[in-house]
Amino acid sequence: MMQARQLLVHLTRQVAEATEQGARAVRARFREGAARIRAAADAFTRADGRYATRVLEEDDIPAGETDFLGWDDRGNVWAFTPDHVRSRLLRNYDGKPIGVQYPSKPFDSMVGKIWSRSKYRHTDFEYFIDDDVESSTMRFKRRSPLREPPWVRISSDYQHFSPRARTNPVYVDAHANGSAFLVRIKTGRFSSAVVDLNGTDFARLNVANNHFNRALSENRDTKALVLVACESASYFHSLSYASKKFANYLQNEAGLDIDVFGATGPVATPPTMWPAFLRSSELGVSLPGGVDSTEPAWIRHTVQGQDIPIWARNSPPEGRTADNDYL
Repeated sequence: MMQARQLLVHLTRQVAEATEQGARAVRARFREGAARIRAAADAFTRADGRYATRVLEEDDIPAGETDFLGWDDRGNVWAFTPDHVRSRLLRNYDGKPIGVQYPSKPFDSMVGKIWSRSKYRHTDFEYFIDDDVESSTMRFKRRSPLREPPWVRISSDYQHFSPRARTNPVYVDAHANGSAFLVRIKTGRFSSAVVDLNGTDFARLNVANNHFNRALSENRDTKALVLVACESASYFHSLSYASKKFANYLQNEAGLDIDVFGATGPVATPPTMWPAFLRSSELGVSLPGGVDSTEPAWIRHTVQGQDIPIWARNSPPEGRTADNDYL
């Protein structure tokens, strides 16, 4: 009796092992098949120029199909066109186009949509300074009172006590790191990569972007373009900071009569969790020391070629200069 029971247990184990081996083999074949299908689809669609191309050697750059070269965080070089770049139109509460967003991180699109479509657009005529840059969870607990931003007074129909009566700026929303802007490109049907673009190439990309051009055409009277991008005018990159190159190309090469505003520190666009009819858009800049920081909050790149620093308080720190007409 004992031997029969042991034999039964042994047979049961063999059957279980054989079943598991079979299941593993089936799963492996499914994975291999799916990989072959994805590879075939990518190869098929890559051939007609739908996706960016990884550049291993100079000869790998597609002839006539490349407008830009970008580097991802692994050091790979990608050749791509504006059609390969992910972007979306920013609309306000009434559906009017007010800018373009280049989402490159999870939830960027959702946050950008809530921010731009907020009913009360404080961003058009107010901003705040935040002096807590250590923890994102504390980011909005030590911010300053809202203050007038430098782009308000250059609107053609500016009225201080009626902010809704004047022209809003055009916004370009993207992640940045001081010397470059980040965009996400399509590298395959099921894959993408985030690459760096310097300020000049990012401006070229915007000139070729339908969303950007639509926002400009819908806001013909605006004289201000606000970069919603962290540290795009950082003084740590003063020799080549991204906003300066961006503005230089738009103003001198593309011929746009518009001033560009870049933030020197991290930018915050906190989406509110209030109901839609109560939501308000806000824009903040993080500075060490807050409103008493020795660094300006914004740099205004004028059409005349000036780079005007904008301090968080009403006068620059001792030893610094600024055009107080725009504070």
